[in-house]
Amino acid sequence: MPAVMSDYYGEEGSADLHPIYWRDYPSAWLQFHADNPDVYFYLKSMALDLFEAGRTTWGMKSLIEAVRWQIATTTTDPVFKINNNHAPYYARYLMDMEPRLRGFFKTRQVK
Repeated sequence: MPAVMSDYYGEEGSADLHPIYWRDYPSAWLQFHADNPDVYFYLKSMALDLFEAGRTTWGMKSLIEAVRWQIATTTTDPVFKINNNHAPYYARYLMDMEPRLRGFFKTRQVK
């Protein structure tokens, strides 16, 4: 059953569906996102910091690199990895979830 966001009306999807159901996300990204919820919160925090500092666009891959560094310096997890293929899906998901970030990441059609 999809999560309900009754107060969110995005142009991409229905008002009663959580934005994760708006797009065709690959199962590998969905599984990684479910297994590593902190990654989303790191990315969101950094993107909003950049936005509030006056940046109008940014590259998701640079934020992914920053998350790799952050996790490497704050945990002892020797095997944590983020696949670069997840970058376009995190960019879209962040822009869907956070209206202030719409258009913040440049995206192309994914294969």
